[in-house]
Amino acid sequence: MITVLSSPKPGSGTSTTAALLALSASAVAPTTLVDLCGDQPAIFNWGTADNPTYLNDRLTLLDASERPLRQQLEAIHAIDPDNHVVIDAGTATHPIIGQLPAGTISRWVIRPCYLALRRAGSSAVRPDDVIMLNELGRSLTADDVRQVLGAPVVATIDVHPEIARLVDAGLLSGRPPRHVLRHLTALLCPEESTQP
Repeated sequence: MITVLSSPKPGSGTSTTAALLALSASAVAPTTLVDLCGDQPAIFNWGTADNPTYLNDRLTLLDASERPLRQQLEAIHAIDPDNHVVIDAGTATHPIIGQLPAGTISRWVIRPCYLALRRAGSSAVRPDDVIMLNELGRSLTADDVRQVLGAPVVATIDVHPEIARLVDAGLLSGRPPRHVLRHLTALLCPEESTQP
């Protein structure tokens, strides 16, 4: 399964969400996190990433941010097809998105803010679905996001200072917030999330 995360507006939390999705996926199956933006080594407090970097026994980080597009695609195609692959593409206009294999899930990360939805609404591309990062006090809802984008909101994650503190301290991989991982694991294994 390949999931590419991006956002129509930079600074929306795509890289942190990709890191959390990869941590969730690695609890279920071997996972490769492909970084096309260059932020993942810092999120995982790894300095500069060797390629590949084994973050734990089931999670590998592949920093392809400095590679040309052709080499990024080659690296993705070379990953074991039994692995979950989470790609941090940064912005929704990254040229790799239209060149990924059929069946790739294009998932946007978006905050329910007017400026983000305004930019998203004018985008020529659309995601398969959306992860919404919910901020306290916002008047826009998941339904507003769905209506503007014409794509379902498959997860809503509350923006919480705990996550920012974990990233800032380099502790995200060691102490990821379990409540967020549960939401994201349900995206990877929907059949398991519906069982009692």
